[in-house]
Amino acid sequence: MLAGASVAVTVTLGLAPAGVAQATTTTSTVTTVRTYATDDTYVSSTRHATTFGAADKLVVGRSGGETRTSYLKFTVRALPAGSRLTGAQVRLPLAGRPPASTLTLLRVPSTRWSERTLTAGRAPRAGSVVGRTTLSARSTVAVFDVGRVVTKPGTYAFALRSSATAAVTRLRSVEYGDRTTGGPEIRLTVRRSVAAPVPAAGGTCTVDALLVPSCGVLWGAAAGGFTDTPRDQALKAWEQTTGRTAAIFHAYHKGNELFPTKSEIAMTQDPARPRVLLLNWKVAYGTTWAKVAAGGQDARIDAWSAYVKKTYSQKFFLALHHEPENDVNATAGSGMTAKDYAAMYRYVIQGPQLTLTDRVFLLATVLSGQAVLPRAHNTDIYLTALGGLLTIVYMIGLVFRPRRQWARMGLDSVAVLVLYALGITGLALIAS
Repeated sequence: MLAGASVAVTVTLGLAPAGVAQATTTTSTVTTVRTYATDDTYVSSTRHATTFGAADKLVVGRSGGETRTSYLKFTVRALPAGSRLTGAQVRLPLAGRPPASTLTLLRVPSTRWSERTLTAGRAPRAGSVVGRTTLSARSTVAVFDVGRVVTKPGTYAFALRSSATAAVTRLRSVEYGDRTTGGPEIRLTVRRSVAAPVPAAGGTCTVDALLVPSCGVLWGAAAGGFTDTPRDQALKAWEQTTGRTAAIFHAYHKGNELFPTKSEIAMTQDPARPRVLLLNWKVAYGTTWAKVAAGGQDARIDAWSAYVKKTYSQKFFLALHHEPENDVNATAGSGMTAKDYAAMYRYVIQGPQLTLTDRVFLLATVLSGQAVLPRAHNTDIYLTALGGLLTIVYMIGLVFRPRRQWARMGLDSVAVLVLYALGITGLALIAS
């Protein structure tokens, strides 16, 4: 998986008119993508049968009659459509103060080796020189331009040697940190061209009093979920990646939180990129739906209503208790049945506590008033179980990261394909 940090120039369209002939303009985004070594190790001229793939440092140079050479392997994943590589650097963080020397990076044609088994006796032949860099006692990272070698997705291997004859240079391996945050890395410069629609004259999209767009759709995302990244920053990064400005800024709140927050308000008042808020609120957080419907959280609703009246005058979408099916408890008296949810929803939007109906458009939720699982069909339960099984396989793959590949697929991907094929066959039998 590639972890990327982006610096981009992006298009600023939030709404795209539908059914109208449009011209297009092409803009480009330039993104720096980091990918860390899949294998890194070194070999010793005096310890021919010893492997060093588990070491947290790489070593190059000659000392005490022993010469050490390091080996690196990277996998560059497929790029998004419309993208191309325009540059690449291999960056090797140093571990400690290096001796004055020159490091040489060489291309290794063979990629059929593993850090777990590589020894001096089994080391692949090194090919042409890719680049050199000079180190001093103040150096902290060795950088090599590999743009003329790394030109497309694929697997690339390199050997690293040092000119030092009486000292060694130590570098951090992936094992020094982990396979997503440290060690040898390739930094790829990726340019992506985006064809952006330009509305025809007189075709500017607007929203009406109920926030319904006059053309196209309201398009957005809840970027940054399950991360520590502030939601506004995450959405802007997502906009850069997708090449367009979102019309919707989606965020989540619960309990006594007061919102929209300052950062959320700022996202709707950006003159160049105005967005509409879609805010989810678990008003029953810390209690039950039944207690909310009985007036147990009137003070919470009053406080939030007063806050919104004072701080925000624009219309926005409000969803009460997002994904309520995850919290349903069908036990009588639990206060969390589907009927309790319906009563809570009705109480909040129709009761006197929420005095913002002139400013807030409330999203409706379709409710059956009955628990969902007892009414599920066999195919529903089967597909849910199959999805859970496939997720478990992928989680195991993320933890153990199997390296052996078949047809450029890892063991986890092969297992998923087999299970999926068997699962679809089973679904056809159950459905019939």
